[in-house]
Amino acid sequence: MSELGLDLTRLVYEFEEENIQVLPLKDYPELRLDGLEIRLIKGQETKIPLWVAEILANENYVKILIDDSLSPRSLKQLVHQENETRSLSPVDSLLYRRVRKYIEDLHNKGTSGAYRKLTSIEGSFNTLLRLRFRKIINYATSGKLDSKDRNSLTEEEQWLFDNLHNLFEIYQKNAGTPSNKGENE
Repeated sequence: MSELGLDLTRLVYEFEEENIQVLPLKDYPELRLDGLEIRLIKGQETKIPLWVAEILANENYVKILIDDSLSPRSLKQLVHQENETRSLSPVDSLLYRRVRKYIEDLHNKGTSGAYRKLTSIEGSFNTLLRLRFRKIINYATSGKLDSKDRNSLTEEEQWLFDNLHNLFEIYQKNAGTPSNKGENE
């Protein structure tokens, strides 16, 4: 696997370790899983790692609670905020992974309500991506990214900025350099 693939795989695994809010549907006094001790009390919200929550949700032990920041309205507000500023707006460092997971869950529901929500979220999310990527490309080509903007980047954006900036520097160093092709002919 390439270095790029390893970096992106690492981000996915880190996301799966993130604690998310769940609502237990059944009591489970003591659950030991991969070194974790989890206690579920029916009706009492708790936070557990995403990968555990998905297993328990499939077995109908918990309901995964969706963060309000993923609502169509919240995403539209993020798009508006991003569109109004020249610099990057601060966003949750796990925003992209959370939205992608939510989109995947909506796809799997297959209801008409989920489809309407999915359409709205995908539209806003793609607009947000384009707005932020345009700014990141500008930062990468100028080489100017202050600490405030750096702190506004998600992990994926940080990775994108670093790689684009490095590629641009390499290109800039080699642009206009005559090739050695044909010298020995």
